Amino acid sequence: MSILSTRAGGAIILYLPMAKSHPPVKQAVLLVIILLFLSNSTLHAQAKVQTIEPTYISVSEGLVSPMVNAVMQDSYGLMWIGTSNGLQKYDGYKFQTFKNIPGNTTSLQNNIIWSLFEDANHDIWMSNSKGVSKYIRQKNEFKNYNFAPIFNFTANSEVAGFRF
Repeated sequence: MSILSTRAGGAIILYLPMAKSHPPVKQAVLLVIILLFLSNSTLHAQAKVQTIEPTYISVSEGLVSPMVNAVMQDSYGLMWIGTSNGLQKYDGYKFQTFKNIPGNTTSLQNNIIWSLFEDANHDIWMSNSKGVSKYIRQKNEFKNYNFAPIFNFTANSEVAGFRF
């Protein structure tokens, strides 16, 4: 028995010349076995295993707090980490830390970050204990939205666990 295979338009065509004494069922079974063998060997050859080695980051490597509430990778590949002690941007080598600076209305509104979100303009939004802050990349500053006037809270009120 001989098998001739050719490629036509990306497909493999198999011709199985067999003696007329073999019933069609045997020919079909043999064809299925050969096709399974070829497809299995083709899939096995194409499968590539990629191993990802995680990197662990702690306070000793520059994290501002061991209490992390939110982690997000933005569209530029930067990691944003919301902690109980501020917001951090990590580029894989170093941290940039953002914290509330009293009296500076363009600094982070509150240091307790609950969740993170990136919008279509690539600005980073974060919920915090005082409301919501938006980090504007082009200006490297924050626009803050306070919950107190909206919900008739006192200025010292804090919200625990607000998430997007």
